Amino acid sequence: YLSVELPMNSQKGVTLIELMIAVGILAIVVAIAVPNFQSMIQNNRLTSAANEMLGVFQVARSEAIRANRRVSLAFNATPDITADEAHIVVFVDSDRDGTEDAGERVRSLLLSSDSLALAAVDGGGTAMTQVGFLPDGRTVNSATMTASVCDDRNRGQQLVLRASGQSRLTGAITCP
Repeated sequence: YLSVELPMNSQKGVTLIELMIAVGILAIVVAIAVPNFQSMIQNNRLTSAANEMLGVFQVARSEAIRANRRVSLAFNATPDITADEAHIVVFVDSDRDGTEDAGERVRSLLLSSDSLALAAVDGGGTAMTQVGFLPDGRTVNSATMTASVCDDRNRGQQLVLRASGQSRLTGAITCP
């Protein structure tokens, strides 16, 4: 008859050397992926803030048309959160004084990260603190303006507001 002898202690599992190699490969992959992931998160924050800003401009124009009243956006580069300030405040300017009075606020935007900054300029490059929409949706000052959201890497997204009241994002820009 035929006899087959099996070893008594057959090995199951991994050796210490195999485990160390696997951990080393994992460490290399993580070291490559983490910086790219952080950059992706920063880019997503920037894009999200730009889209929020575009939404606020569109809400202001829509509100002006809907309410048949002048609606203003006030820009604040350094808001005081404790005083209920925001980077952009949309309000119905009932008395046309250019300032937000009690009960006039429609919406506000506070950028979600301290690493983001807002700037708005007119066609000549002069800093703007406010823009208004007339009841027909056109802008009050009848000029093209840009608003930018920039991060601490000097990357940004730019919004262009035409005199017609239409606003759009132009894409990525290099911030000053």
